[in-house]
Amino acid sequence: MSELDRFVGRVVALRADLGDGERLVAEVKEELVPLLQRSWLPPQLLDEQAQIPVRYLLHRSDAVTVFAILSPPGFVSSIHDHGSWGVVGQVTGVEREVVYEMHAEAEVGGPGLVGLRQTTSTELAAGDIVAIVPPHRDLHEVRTLGSTPSLSIHAFGRDPLQGGFAYFEPRLYEPFRYSGLWDNEPPGALPGEDGHPPHG
Repeated sequence: MSELDRFVGRVVALRADLGDGERLVAEVKEELVPLLQRSWLPPQLLDEQAQIPVRYLLHRSDAVTVFAILSPPGFVSSIHDHGSWGVVGQVTGVEREVVYEMHAEAEVGGPGLVGLRQTTSTELAAGDIVAIVPPHRDLHEVRTLGSTPSLSIHAFGRDPLQGGFAYFEPRLYEPFRYSGLWDNEPPGALPGEDGHPPHG
Protein backbone atom coordinates (compact mmCIF):
# COMPACT_ATOMS: atom_id res chain seq x y z
CA MET A 1 0.00 0.00 0.00
CA SER A 2 1.35 3.42 -0.94
CA GLU A 3 1.74 6.26 1.56
CA LEU A 4 -1.03 8.13 -0.27
CA ASP A 5 -3.42 5.17 -0.01
CA ARG A 6 -2.58 4.78 3.66
CA PHE A 7 -3.22 8.48 4.27
CA VAL A 8 -6.59 8.38 2.50
CA GLY A 9 -7.62 5.33 4.51
CA ARG A 10 -6.74 7.06 7.77
CA VAL A 11 -8.73 10.17 6.80
CA VAL A 12 -11.76 8.03 5.99
CA ALA A 13 -11.53 6.38 9.41
CA LEU A 14 -10.93 9.66 11.24
CA ARG A 15 -13.90 11.38 9.62
CA ALA A 16 -16.11 8.46 10.59
CA ASP A 17 -14.91 8.69 14.21
CA LEU A 18 -14.50 12.45 14.67
CA GLY A 19 -16.67 14.16 12.06
CA ASP A 20 -15.27 17.46 10.76
CA GLY A 21 -13.70 20.11 12.94
CA GLU A 22 -10.57 20.98 14.91
CA ARG A 23 -10.04 17.50 16.40
CA LEU A 24 -10.12 15.96 12.93
CA VAL A 25 -7.70 18.53 11.53
CA ALA A 26 -5.24 17.97 14.40
CA GLU A 27 -5.19 14.24 13.62
CA VAL A 28 -4.94 14.73 9.86
CA LYS A 29 -1.93 17.03 10.37
CA GLU A 30 -0.06 14.14 11.98
CA GLU A 31 -1.08 11.74 9.22
CA LEU A 32 0.20 14.12 6.52
CA VAL A 33 3.84 13.98 7.69
CA PRO A 34 4.86 10.90 5.61
CA LEU A 35 3.57 12.59 2.43
CA LEU A 36 6.02 15.49 2.79
CA GLN A 37 8.75 13.60 0.93
CA ARG A 38 9.91 14.20 -2.65
CA SER A 39 10.48 10.50 -3.40
CA TRP A 40 6.87 9.54 -4.23
CA LEU A 41 5.89 12.66 -6.18
CA PRO A 42 5.67 12.83 -10.01
CA PRO A 43 8.57 14.54 -11.83
CA GLN A 44 6.33 17.43 -12.95
CA LEU A 45 6.38 18.64 -9.35
CA LEU A 46 10.14 18.45 -8.89
CA ASP A 47 11.13 21.07 -11.48
CA GLU A 48 13.63 23.36 -9.76
CA GLN A 49 13.42 25.80 -12.70
CA ALA A 50 9.63 26.19 -12.61
CA GLN A 51 8.42 29.54 -13.95
CA ILE A 52 4.65 29.08 -13.61
CA PRO A 53 2.53 27.50 -10.85
CA VAL A 54 1.59 23.84 -11.25
CA ARG A 55 -1.56 22.55 -9.47
CA TYR A 56 -1.52 18.75 -9.53
CA LEU A 57 -4.39 16.54 -8.36
CA LEU A 58 -3.17 13.43 -6.51
CA HIS A 59 -6.41 11.97 -5.14
CA ARG A 60 -10.09 12.93 -5.04
CA SER A 61 -12.91 11.13 -3.21
CA ASP A 62 -15.85 11.96 -0.99
CA ALA A 63 -13.56 11.73 2.04
CA VAL A 64 -10.59 13.88 0.98
CA THR A 65 -8.97 15.66 -1.95
CA VAL A 66 -5.16 15.61 -2.00
CA PHE A 67 -3.18 17.84 -4.32
CA ALA A 68 0.26 19.41 -4.74
CA ILE A 69 1.17 22.94 -5.71
CA LEU A 70 4.55 23.93 -7.17
CA SER A 71 5.04 27.71 -7.09
CA PRO A 72 7.88 29.62 -8.76
CA PRO A 73 10.02 32.17 -6.92
CA GLY A 74 8.18 35.44 -6.30
CA PHE A 75 4.71 33.96 -6.77
CA VAL A 76 1.98 35.61 -4.71
CA SER A 77 -1.48 34.07 -4.45
CA SER A 78 -4.76 35.91 -4.35
CA ILE A 79 -6.38 36.29 -0.95
CA HIS A 80 -8.73 33.31 -0.77
CA ASP A 81 -10.71 30.98 1.45
CA HIS A 82 -11.19 27.22 1.00
CA GLY A 83 -14.77 26.23 1.81
CA SER A 84 -13.59 23.24 3.86
CA TRP A 85 -11.26 22.08 6.59
CA GLY A 86 -7.78 21.24 5.37
CA VAL A 87 -4.08 20.83 6.10
CA VAL A 88 -1.14 22.14 4.07
CA GLY A 89 2.40 20.80 4.44
CA GLN A 90 5.61 22.24 3.01
CA VAL A 91 7.79 19.79 1.03
CA THR A 92 10.51 22.09 -0.32
CA GLY A 93 11.22 25.82 -0.52
CA VAL A 94 9.96 28.56 1.76
CA GLU A 95 6.60 30.33 1.79
CA ARG A 96 5.08 33.13 3.79
CA GLU A 97 1.45 32.66 4.80
CA VAL A 98 -0.53 35.77 5.72
CA VAL A 99 -3.82 35.02 7.48
CA TYR A 100 -6.75 37.47 7.39
CA GLU A 101 -10.07 37.93 9.12
CA MET A 102 -13.11 39.83 7.91
CA HIS A 103 -14.46 43.19 9.10
CA ALA A 104 -18.15 43.82 9.46
CA GLU A 105 -19.87 45.00 6.26
CA ALA A 106 -20.63 48.40 7.79
CA GLU A 107 -16.92 49.21 7.99
CA VAL A 108 -16.56 49.25 4.21
CA GLY A 109 -19.95 50.75 3.44
CA GLY A 110 -21.83 48.30 1.27
CA PRO A 111 -23.99 45.19 1.43
CA GLY A 112 -22.20 42.09 0.17
CA LEU A 113 -18.76 43.63 0.69
CA VAL A 114 -16.25 42.72 3.38
CA GLY A 115 -13.14 44.36 4.76
CA LEU A 116 -10.01 42.35 5.56
CA ARG A 117 -7.64 42.58 8.53
CA GLN A 118 -4.29 40.75 8.72
CA THR A 119 -3.99 38.58 11.83
CA THR A 120 -0.75 36.59 11.43
CA SER A 121 2.22 36.23 9.10
CA THR A 122 4.23 33.01 9.27
CA GLU A 123 7.26 31.72 7.36
CA LEU A 124 6.87 28.05 6.38
CA ALA A 125 9.84 25.79 5.63
CA ALA A 126 10.14 22.10 4.72
CA GLY A 127 8.21 19.93 7.17
CA ASP A 128 5.95 22.69 8.47
CA ILE A 129 2.19 22.00 8.41
CA VAL A 130 -0.64 24.51 8.86
CA ALA A 131 -4.34 23.90 9.50
CA ILE A 132 -7.29 25.41 7.65
CA VAL A 133 -10.34 25.50 9.92
CA PRO A 134 -13.37 27.53 8.77
CA PRO A 135 -14.63 30.01 9.65
CA HIS A 136 -11.88 31.45 11.87
CA ARG A 137 -8.72 30.30 10.08
CA ASP A 138 -9.74 29.95 6.46
CA LEU A 139 -8.66 33.16 4.70
CA HIS A 140 -5.06 33.66 3.59
CA GLU A 141 -2.50 34.74 1.02
CA VAL A 142 0.65 32.73 0.24
CA ARG A 143 3.95 34.05 -1.14
CA THR A 144 6.98 32.05 -2.34
CA LEU A 145 10.19 33.34 -0.74
CA GLY A 146 13.78 32.90 -1.88
CA SER A 147 15.22 31.95 -5.27
CA THR A 148 13.85 28.41 -5.60
CA PRO A 149 10.31 27.11 -6.20
CA SER A 150 8.20 25.97 -3.28
CA LEU A 151 6.29 22.69 -3.22
CA SER A 152 3.42 21.94 -0.86
CA ILE A 153 0.96 19.09 -0.29
CA HIS A 154 -2.68 19.94 0.51
CA ALA A 155 -5.47 17.75 1.87
CA PHE A 156 -9.05 19.09 2.08
CA GLY A 157 -12.46 17.71 2.90
CA ARG A 158 -13.66 18.59 -0.61
CA ASP A 159 -12.19 19.53 -3.98
CA PRO A 160 -11.57 23.29 -3.64
CA LEU A 161 -11.57 23.84 -7.40
CA GLN A 162 -15.15 22.65 -7.71
CA GLY A 163 -16.86 25.70 -6.28
CA GLY A 164 -15.13 25.11 -2.97
CA PHE A 165 -13.55 28.49 -2.37
CA ALA A 166 -13.79 32.19 -2.99
CA TYR A 167 -11.03 34.68 -3.72
CA PHE A 168 -11.07 38.32 -2.72
CA GLU A 169 -10.19 41.28 -4.89
CA PRO A 170 -8.22 43.44 -2.44
CA ARG A 171 -9.52 46.85 -3.49
CA LEU A 172 -13.20 45.85 -3.61
CA TYR A 173 -13.16 43.24 -0.83
CA GLU A 174 -15.77 41.33 -2.78
CA PRO A 175 -15.57 37.52 -2.86
CA PHE A 176 -15.77 35.64 -6.17
CA ARG A 177 -16.52 31.91 -6.28
CA TYR A 178 -14.25 29.79 -8.47
CA SER A 179 -14.69 26.49 -10.31
CA GLY A 180 -12.16 24.89 -12.61
CA LEU A 181 -9.83 21.98 -13.37
CA TRP A 182 -6.48 20.82 -12.05
CA ASP A 183 -3.51 21.19 -14.40
CA ASN A 184 -3.25 17.41 -14.86
CA GLU A 185 -6.97 16.94 -15.64
CA PRO A 186 -8.04 16.80 -19.29
CA PRO A 187 -10.40 19.54 -20.53
CA GLY A 188 -13.99 18.57 -19.89
CA ALA A 189 -13.14 16.19 -17.02
CA LEU A 190 -15.46 18.10 -14.73
CA PRO A 191 -17.76 21.10 -15.20
CA GLY A 192 -15.78 24.28 -14.66
CA GLU A 193 -14.73 27.67 -15.91
CA ASP A 194 -11.50 28.34 -17.76
CA GLY A 195 -8.65 30.08 -16.01
CA HIS A 196 -6.41 29.57 -13.04
CA PRO A 197 -7.50 30.10 -9.44
CA PRO A 198 -5.34 31.34 -6.61
CA HIS A 199 -2.73 29.23 -4.82
CA GLY A 200 -4.28 26.79 -2.37
